[in-house]
Amino acid sequence: MNSVISGSCFSSTVYRAVKTNACLVSGLGRIFLVACLLFARPAWAEGYQTPIAGQAFETTFAGKHIEVPAENRRSVTAWDAGIAVTPGLSKNEFLPIGSLYLWRRPDESQFLRATIAGVFNEIFYAYSPQSGGLEYIATLENFTVPFDQAEFVDGNRIEQEELTWGYVRAGVGVGWRGQTQPGYQDNMRSVSLAIEPGYFYFSRGNSVADDFVTPESTPEIRLHTRLRWDALERNLLELAHQGFATGADFVAAHRSDWDSWGRNGEESGSGHQQYGFASAYLRTASGVPGALANEKHRVLTALHAGVGNNLDRFSAPRLGGAPQADEYGALARAGIPGALVREFYPNHYAIATGEYRYEATFFSYVGLRGSVTYLDRNRLHNGDIQRDNDVLGSVGVRLTTGFFFETRLQMEYNYNSGVIRNSDEGGHNVVLHLSAGI
Repeated sequence: MNSVISGSCFSSTVYRAVKTNACLVSGLGRIFLVACLLFARPAWAEGYQTPIAGQAFETTFAGKHIEVPAENRRSVTAWDAGIAVTPGLSKNEFLPIGSLYLWRRPDESQFLRATIAGVFNEIFYAYSPQSGGLEYIATLENFTVPFDQAEFVDGNRIEQEELTWGYVRAGVGVGWRGQTQPGYQDNMRSVSLAIEPGYFYFSRGNSVADDFVTPESTPEIRLHTRLRWDALERNLLELAHQGFATGADFVAAHRSDWDSWGRNGEESGSGHQQYGFASAYLRTASGVPGALANEKHRVLTALHAGVGNNLDRFSAPRLGGAPQADEYGALARAGIPGALVREFYPNHYAIATGEYRYEATFFSYVGLRGSVTYLDRNRLHNGDIQRDNDVLGSVGVRLTTGFFFETRLQMEYNYNSGVIRNSDEGGHNVVLHLSAGI
């Protein structure tokens, strides 16, 4: 694991910044007002509707009339930056995050989604010659961090297996895309099949053990099937408000050259030369039944699961903590609240998350969240590393609000009872994330 991780290890959230009259709420006054209202009894009239992303919106707040104009969400450029703090690790307690986000869907014939961070980029482009239906796709992904990376086991960096490694992977294929309800520009259902040739490279790290056999750099080819169905309605800050999203990925891959590697060559090359992986997710957003049945109270759920065959450190999915995002392309990315970014690389996992979210003001939301994760991970037993199936539970709180200079601020705290920090079970994680449209 490198000491600086790009923000595109998670997917950026794009949102419409709140535009108000200049005299509405400014500077520290607005922050104080938001804090006072977070848990105050609401004074909204019956029939209040949460503002929806992209739609024009008018309200009266703090005695001032506010107008948010409609926005063309078919063309979005945004940036995000922040920091994730994970105390108790032997290294990487402070990780900066940041990336540039592009979304272009000018009509039904073209679609571009890209997360750009230099050392990590993820690009998906689709073109339909008939303006809908059948389409041709092209993809590009790279992980090219120019630092030595090592895995963490029980919160300890295993420097004896330190490597500089990465990959570049392109893809071409065909697919089908169509509009779905509730009919916003990011409400799509799609299926695609792509061939993804790529190249993995490896070199020895500065602290790697003398008996560590470095993996051989190798070409690789993958067959990748994607399924997506997004029927989520999103609020002004691009948080899920109502509906569902689901999808799945299926990957089959072959490495051209893959000999045994690791300490004394203990990791089988032939056993991992061909591998496969399948993952799926389901996200939902709905109201709270009973006395709290109104737009301000929401219940959100997320289920992520995956299973693979012949996976190793370089082919398994990377799971860990990161800011949560409800953006179209970020929904498929599984996260473990309270963990380090990319901390685990399991052969199988299942993650269930539930959250209650309260709309304190039309531009501020606070959520209480809990999750349970089942996965296999490396553990230290009397100095030896062994693979164990474990259950990790977490609780956390998240504040998302409009902020200075038409930015969006997200702050979250998570405690995970299953991670290991300073040789003890349980660890904390704090994420500060700022983003804005350009």
